[in-house]
Amino acid sequence: MAKKFLTVSLLAVCIAFAGCRKNVPDLFEKQNFNDDWQFFRVEEEPSDDQFLDPEFDDSGWEDVRIPHTPRLEPLLVNDQWQGTCWYRKKFKLPGGQKGRKLYLSFEGAMNVADVWINGIHKIRHQGGYLPFVIEFSDVADWQGINQLVVRLDNRDNPTTGPKPLEILDFNTYGGIYRNVWLSSKAPLHITDPVYADQEASGGIFVSYPEVNLSSATVAIKTHMVNESSRSEAFKIIHSLYKGEQLIQKSRGEQLSLSPGEDAAFLNELKLEDPELWSPQYPHLYLLETA
Repeated sequence: MAKKFLTVSLLAVCIAFAGCRKNVPDLFEKQNFNDDWQFFRVEEEPSDDQFLDPEFDDSGWEDVRIPHTPRLEPLLVNDQWQGTCWYRKKFKLPGGQKGRKLYLSFEGAMNVADVWINGIHKIRHQGGYLPFVIEFSDVADWQGINQLVVRLDNRDNPTTGPKPLEILDFNTYGGIYRNVWLSSKAPLHITDPVYADQEASGGIFVSYPEVNLSSATVAIKTHMVNESSRSEAFKIIHSLYKGEQLIQKSRGEQLSLSPGEDAAFLNELKLEDPELWSPQYPHLYLLETA
């Protein structure tokens, strides 16, 4: 029984999937957003307003690239820096984006993050170990310069924890310490799992209700949303690859969503004689969804 459970777990961990095929560019675009940031570490707390002003002169700030830490600490440190710091970034949107849904995804920012876009406060995210996503289509400047401002506070916080730094046996550090991404999606799209914030759903959720040496069932739940002003008809097609070889492909039934509606659609793929993963034979499959 324990051996069977281990087999299921290893297959589940090692199957990969892609949110959208590259030959369907109108559904999804994503680009790394790590370059060309300005950074300022606060030593004396200034007025917030001056940093939020799009005309604020940040030419004296440090030019940085994300991931970034507010202060490089020694190898052994018992009193890491704590306080507030600021990041600013100016950017133009790629052409042809108007009418699409725009998202900024932060993989990690320590610890309490406030984010403004074009002077509008979009989120206060509490918890530096969890990602967060912002939708900002409503405040975007589609033709001109957009201004992104992030304020971070890594001081002791009873809401986020873990504990006051002076009694903690590790350091939490600070800054935007993981990647940032800019995403653009059509009004009808596969949701972002973090932004959707639904249990065992959002985005593409893959599970494996049955796995043994002779066969495997791959269950794929795809969460779609229609943010357009009209009903939309569509198909969801899943393709399972072993290397370059197509192993299984779903038929893609006709589906539809009304304006403002979202739903999760379940499909299953059957796999005969699956090549199970192990340290000696790390077989991988790729699941593509379009």
